Amino acid sequence: KGDWLPSTDDGAYITSLMRPVTEIGEYASWIAPPKVGIDNKPGDFEYVKIET
Repeated sequence: KGDWLPSTDDGAYITSLMRPVTEIGEYASWIAPPKVGIDNKPGDFEYVKIET
């Protein structure tokens, strides 16, 4: 069981990596920016609108 499932320390490390990013044009550290946008749109195209 211990060989296959993540430990509590593993879970804490993964959680520490996954921080939200809400600035326009910025990507979370755990997400790679796309090489090509959907329908060849530019990389800075606003696919998701974040309202504050």
